[in-house]
Amino acid sequence: KEFAAAASLQEERRHSRAVFEDLLSKHESCHEASFGLGRLELLQLRCEDAQRHLEDAVAIVSTEALYVSWLAWAVLLQASRWA
Repeated sequence: KEFAAAASLQEERRHSRAVFEDLLSKHESCHEASFGLGRLELLQLRCEDAQRHLEDAVAIVSTEALYVSWLAWAVLLQASRWA
């Protein structure tokens, strides 16, 4: 059961990534897709990639507190890896 849940989660992440990447290929300024990719990357502890996507989202909509919060986590996690 646990393996099936993990496989399902991986498939969901792959699908979400494909959707976000497709959106960005059509609409470069889609902050929701940039945020979505950044969130996916951060949940997989790919902090550098997460930071890049989250910075893109914040650059488009700098007043979105949720985007700024996730960006802060990405920066902190990345910094803690080098400490």
